[in-house]
Amino acid sequence: MVTPNSKEGTYIYYSENCYIISSNEKGRISEVVKTKDFEDILWHVIDIVSFPIAMDYAKKNYSPNLDFRREYFKKQVAVFSMFGDKFKQRKIDEIRRTVNQYPFLDFEC
Repeated sequence: MVTPNSKEGTYIYYSENCYIISSNEKGRISEVVKTKDFEDILWHVIDIVSFPIAMDYAKKNYSPNLDFRREYFKKQVAVFSMFGDKFKQRKIDEIRRTVNQYPFLDFEC
């Protein structure tokens, strides 16, 4: 069990027939994901792990004229695809929803 007194970081554990991911930052529990579905908890773990990978890739490969997220999302899809088509498609669907709500901002020079 993660409490505000726990050391900062992200914890993944199994309790009361439920997988739990909890993040503790600055003495506060900032995020909690609970699920009984192993694939769902795996999805969240991959999402956490892929963030710095995709961010590093995007920083090194983005074009100044294109929205930074294009390279970021491209790498996220690549990481999720390593876990099968189901994970890849779920990430693509999530990205589409994000881009529909917050369209890419590309610039012409």
